[in-house]
Amino acid sequence: MIKAVFNMLAICGAAGLAGVMLNICVTLGGYWRSLPTQEFLGWKGLRQPSHV
Repeated sequence: MIKAVFNMLAICGAAGLAGVMLNICVTLGGYWRSLPTQEFLGWKGLRQPSHV
């Protein structure tokens, strides 16, 4: 019984993560694609300086 609960939680967690990632792609993807390259890198650099 407890194994079934953990399996359902794992499936729901994975589905929730996929939904969040899809939402980010849909909401911010158009904005990111509309930016010029240098402006995008500046925008990204402000939020994740170690990844630029």
